[in-house]
Amino acid sequence: MLTDNLVNIGKLTRVHGVEGKAIVVFENWALKQFQKSEWVFLNINRLPVPFFVSNLEIISPTSAIIQLEDINSVESIRRYINCQVLIVWQGKRKPAALKTIVGYDVFHHNTEKIGNIVEVADFNGNIVARVKGEKGEIWIPLNESTLQQINHNKQFVHVILPEGLLDLYQ
Repeated sequence: MLTDNLVNIGKLTRVHGVEGKAIVVFENWALKQFQKSEWVFLNINRLPVPFFVSNLEIISPTSAIIQLEDINSVESIRRYINCQVLIVWQGKRKPAALKTIVGYDVFHHNTEKIGNIVEVADFNGNIVARVKGEKGEIWIPLNESTLQQINHNKQFVHVILPEGLLDLYQ
């Protein structure tokens, strides 16, 4: 199915000009695929809605000015500002777009709420999440052994952390 290959690459951040264009800020790993995309999908009410790209002007490795077909006024594009932008991924494997989980709740062993993800960072290939909770702030690793489930609909992440990791932050 087409939507199985959708990858969240960023979001529309603001209106640009008066002709219905918008600034899209996206992940740098998505640049080449984004440039080739004739279509983008906007996440509207948690559903991917397709739009034909009539013009795309790359202004940096992580931002562009986009014009969507039939969107030709400030009023038309304004309703889509802050929508997530998705593209159909054409590569052999989809990238891990973990930055999209910022704002999600984190649960340890499916029951203990650790807190809310405020940042996802990549330290030389080691992906970690900064989580704020009742006990303060904690950095947790996000990898194959710790990450159990990401639920985008309910916006939560289940992890199983190494024994003693949570004790270091108390």
